[in-house]
Amino acid sequence: MMFGTNDALLEVWDQKHFFDDYLEMIKILKDLKSKPQIYLVVPPPLEEEKEPIKRNKDVINSIMEKLVKQIASKADLP
Repeated sequence: MMFGTNDALLEVWDQKHFFDDYLEMIKILKDLKSKPQIYLVVPPPLEEEKEPIKRNKDVINSIMEKLVKQIASKADLP
């Protein structure tokens, strides 16, 4: 699962909300009868914003990697 680029929009980024929602989504997937394998992926770095949408480069390039690793650890995922 890779999330974060749209969550990192300057006007909507909320680190706690992102963390909690990501964990909740993982829990829902883990509870499925099919028991899917779940892998978390860090979004690729944001080099230059070419769209009129303004994403927070610091969030995507530094905070997101740490957060995804914390989420994976808390959810007991690789």
